[in-house]
Amino acid sequence: MNEENLSAIELYMNRVFKLVILAAPGATLCAGLTYTAIKFLGFYPMVPLAGLLIFDSTCALYFFTAIMFVLHCETPDGYLKPNIIKYGKIFLAILEIIQWNFISYLIPCRDFWAYGAFFILFAVFFLDHKFTLLISAEIVVSLAVSWIVKGDALLPANDGLFIPNLIIRAVNVSLVVIALWLITYLIEKQLAKELERLADYDALTLLHNRRSMKSHISSVMRQAEKGDGTFTLLMCDLDNFKRINDTYGHDCGDLILKTVANIISCDVRKDDAVFRYGGEEILVMVRADNKITHKVAERIRKDIENEKITYNDKDVGITVTIGLASYKPNTTVEDLIKIADEKLYIGKNNGKNQVVNQ
Repeated sequence: MNEENLSAIELYMNRVFKLVILAAPGATLCAGLTYTAIKFLGFYPMVPLAGLLIFDSTCALYFFTAIMFVLHCETPDGYLKPNIIKYGKIFLAILEIIQWNFISYLIPCRDFWAYGAFFILFAVFFLDHKFTLLISAEIVVSLAVSWIVKGDALLPANDGLFIPNLIIRAVNVSLVVIALWLITYLIEKQLAKELERLADYDALTLLHNRRSMKSHISSVMRQAEKGDGTFTLLMCDLDNFKRINDTYGHDCGDLILKTVANIISCDVRKDDAVFRYGGEEILVMVRADNKITHKVAERIRKDIENEKITYNDKDVGITVTIGLASYKPNTTVEDLIKIADEKLYIGKNNGKNQVVNQ
């Protein structure tokens, strides 16, 4: 597997999953041991030592389980195994609900409700707003039940400020849940989407970049292997581009690249895809057979040749040479790119400004 084939969120999870899965059980284990140590110092007389030791044991068990996740979550090439994130979420959901309730009833502190945000926070790392909402619901329902079952120890003191204190707690819990869910939602839907765009598109030409190329073509190739259509690759290379850069400067070269990218994008359909392969090379995937694609390639070549570009009051002529490679069974993406590249250089060596097919 190559990182170029991963989405932004997949790449993020691939790099932080171990930390995320260890964080929750590690934190509860540290908290449990801290309470136990304080208990041995003579504090918390109302908390049974046996209960704390059982809690510490369950925390150790969860931490051991998390370590097993860490040791067995990767494929031989260092990537997360399929479904490992799903199992990690299930593990975390079970841990959160059991440990939250365990320590809530074990240590009857009227202000313990404020720690709910800490438990919910671990869900945010998965960048899944539905999962964050699920964990939040678990914590809130458990909190409400604990207030009913053990209200004498967990609700505000029954004095003249009981009602306003209860209202403040309920409002605070609601605001925390909404804030954490909103943070997760915005990161997942907005920031991740923007990262995806930045990661998959070339900043200059706004074409798909090489990172996203293989996944696009591989997807279409799988359809072709099932008999669902075919496709052809066009490797396009601007002629004499180095000379243009040397003569007119790189700003002119950038203008030409953007112009050519726009022409090619306009000459293909929405189902096709255009990639900046590197430098002045542009790769086009046309979802059609060789005969139709050859016509598309000729149209691209002519439209580029006929384009009039003026830079600093000087007309700059541009042409392009194109090599074609059509899908055939038992070929790989790399094979097709290599064939298209070879035909491209045949055209370069035979006068340029042409389409080489056979």
